[in-house]
Amino acid sequence: VHGATDVMSGPQLDARLEWIRRVAGPFHIAYFGRLAANKGIDRMIEAVQLAQEQGTDIRLRIVGDGDQAGALQAMVRSLKLESRVEFIGAVPWGAPLFALLEDQHLCVMAPLIEDTPRAAFDAFCRGLPIVAFDIAFFRDLAAESGAVVTTPWPLAEGLARAFVQLSGDREALARMSADAV
Repeated sequence: VHGATDVMSGPQLDARLEWIRRVAGPFHIAYFGRLAANKGIDRMIEAVQLAQEQGTDIRLRIVGDGDQAGALQAMVRSLKLESRVEFIGAVPWGAPLFALLEDQHLCVMAPLIEDTPRAAFDAFCRGLPIVAFDIAFFRDLAAESGAVVTTPWPLAEGLARAFVQLSGDREALARMSADAV
């Protein structure tokens, strides 16, 4: 699936870690993949609202397409989160996707069923730690990598707590980013 050129180089990682530690501003999280009901994207959006209500300046970038796109966009409008949640359609894997992940602090995955998302390794290649529901796949990946925070399934509140905590601890986020690569 991946070649050596897909994984961040040492200098790229160093620049990323410096950016995480030094650049102030909103906390950026990304989801990329199919916009399907079993992916828990509605929980991610709810978590953004909850984190915002707790004072976190947060943004969610959703990259992908699927049968839930319209419903998710309507949810964002109804919650008045248009300035916090951005939808980008499907993009080709590789450089086009990697460019959209470059300014993101972490990746979020909230599957509502047991799953083994390849996107986890795509995120790791680009230095993005993951916040995810505590399904078996992510519990194992957390234990092996040090680059995953798991939260209680299927609760948006847990995702929000992790977002708030990591947005305020950029040093921990930098360690997780290095561990991801």
